[in-house]
Amino acid sequence: MVVSERWIGISPYPTSHVAIRASLTTIELSLSAAVSFQSFRNPPQNSIRPLMRFWALTVFFFNHFVLASYFRPTRRAAISVFPAAVVFKTNVDVCIAISLRDELAARNALLLKRSLFNTAPRAVDYPAWLEGRWRCSEVFAGFEFPARVPKEEVVADTNLAGFTKLSIVRFADIGRKSTTSYEIIFADSGGVVVEDVAANLKSSIAAHTDGREVVESVEYASSSNPNRLTLRLKPGSRNGERVELFVNGRRSEVISDDVFISSELIRQVTLGKPTLQNPGVAKMVIGEYQHYFTWRRVGDGQAKLNVLTAVYVDAQEDVALFTKVGNDPVIVYSHDIIMERVALEQEQDRQ
Repeated sequence: MVVSERWIGISPYPTSHVAIRASLTTIELSLSAAVSFQSFRNPPQNSIRPLMRFWALTVFFFNHFVLASYFRPTRRAAISVFPAAVVFKTNVDVCIAISLRDELAARNALLLKRSLFNTAPRAVDYPAWLEGRWRCSEVFAGFEFPARVPKEEVVADTNLAGFTKLSIVRFADIGRKSTTSYEIIFADSGGVVVEDVAANLKSSIAAHTDGREVVESVEYASSSNPNRLTLRLKPGSRNGERVELFVNGRRSEVISDDVFISSELIRQVTLGKPTLQNPGVAKMVIGEYQHYFTWRRVGDGQAKLNVLTAVYVDAQEDVALFTKVGNDPVIVYSHDIIMERVALEQEQDRQ
């Protein structure tokens, strides 16, 4: 929702009424924050969310439209209204945010936006049927340029995630023509099923680099901080020396007994030695992307996984492109993965 410039100009208030408007704006922000908080928890089961959204919008229109008609415009009041209007522009965007289920069901890549306001997310609790070791056969399913800018401007930014190897660590070689095979693990942790992130990333990276052991170590304390992971690469790697992953957002929803969806908003910082072009400063490349996972159980010990990866422009890396696209994805990759559970006997043999 865009706040019209016309209303910013003609809905001022004398100084005596600023307190009233400030109070109403506080109510707007509180209601929208409550909606946002509910949407992070479990959107489909929160029937109160539409009611809060309704009242937030009602208060906004009363505050900025109805009251505006009763008071004579003044320059001072117009200036006082402008910040509230700008804040509410963002506020309404948060308020009308759709659920993860609806984002994916719409099949519109522009809905896969980067969220601005995030609290430290907790680890995802996966369905019980995912527990165990799975053998994965992955194929690259394609890509899309959804942004409303020429494709040439997007591909010109070579620092975007996915354009170079290891710039998206879970899929370290985007666009591989051959099938990539590796294993992933989900384990029980205190009665809930969680992903063995360290082992899974290491396995995936080895497969995407044709078996080369490029990872020296993985530092990940899932119990104390599930939102940061450090990958140390072996000396001589052309892709850097260290990769820092920061998870800034997670969502998940149970669609049915056999379908589970989840997402992770990730900021990846790749650090390396100084380059010839800039010999005095260590190389640092920042990438931002979001994985959207759709897990489907299709049989006993069999599952299918589709992963959409929406890539965003980092404001520090490309200011010009960021001003054009904002938080919209500029490219979306897709991977299809066939999963087969490793038999218990095989797991015991490995151990």
